[in-house]
Amino acid sequence: YARQIAERFETEHEEFVMKPNAIDVLGRLVWYCDEPMSDSSALATFYVAEITRRHVTVALNGDGGDESFAGYTRYRGMSAVNRYGRIPKFLRQGAAAFLNPLAKALPNFVPLEKAQYLNQFSLYDDARHYAQYLVILREYMKPQLYSDTMRNALGHRDALDYVQREYRRAGLTCEIDRKLNTDVNTYLPGDLLVKMDRMTMAHGLEGRSPFLDHVLMEYAASLPGEVKYANGTLKNILKKALEPVLPRETLYRAKKGFSLPINRWFRENLKDFVRDILLSDRARARGYFNPVYVEKLINDHVAQRQPHHHRLWSLLCFELWCRTFLDRSDLSSGAITL
Repeated sequence: YARQIAERFETEHEEFVMKPNAIDVLGRLVWYCDEPMSDSSALATFYVAEITRRHVTVALNGDGGDESFAGYTRYRGMSAVNRYGRIPKFLRQGAAAFLNPLAKALPNFVPLEKAQYLNQFSLYDDARHYAQYLVILREYMKPQLYSDTMRNALGHRDALDYVQREYRRAGLTCEIDRKLNTDVNTYLPGDLLVKMDRMTMAHGLEGRSPFLDHVLMEYAASLPGEVKYANGTLKNILKKALEPVLPRETLYRAKKGFSLPINRWFRENLKDFVRDILLSDRARARGYFNPVYVEKLINDHVAQRQPHHHRLWSLLCFELWCRTFLDRSDLSSGAITL
């Protein structure tokens, strides 16, 4: 698609195909992030910034377009949850009474685990419901993953409180506007902008985001949610505005995030790498996580019983961050070598 647009407008086009060995730069990635970050698209952003810096010192990006103009597929909700939610609530509540303890008693039975999570998901209120779309580690997984020391240190803190507060605080009546407002104030500044800034500056490239122009954002926020998301069309206004400029097959193709095939990589080429890092003596000695459950996540993912690539990536980045910033007294040598 990028090649087609470049040909249409006769612009310069450069391609880089990412393969599993791209993860060799993960040590540098962690170093430049400076804090634990687990957005796997940072790896793709790192390489794009590296290529771009060969030609320019300032580049534009599209950050902010999804958040102001309703571009994420999660705004539609999950079809399975939407269908399941049509079952009367009292029946779903009754199901929770036996599904929840049964899932705890049989933690290795994946179909039961999925059924319990789907049922629980359907019982959340709107704020919790949306916040759950943004998590990597589901709530029922945390007690199994965390060591006793970790659980005691965390207490009853709920990592999703700040997302839910933002969702409820806005005082907006339109559901899509509540979601957009939540993302503008949490996901965008807490993840995307940090990732872009650090991955571009790692190469001395300055990334600028035209969609974050405050006048444009204020205008977008003033438009009714029903217009921005008319008939379930993501980025409806932008698409309508650009119909005279871009071909329809580009404008209305399926949403494609800036993601990597780590799902497949962690099942195939990189499965040993993940296992060696996360189940190493160094990782076990930290005492943060239960290695038995970490191994379960790896095995379930490799066997395709349940996808855990985002969770494994998160744990991987955290462990490498620990090795980079906690295990060394002298940081002058920079990034670690994997």
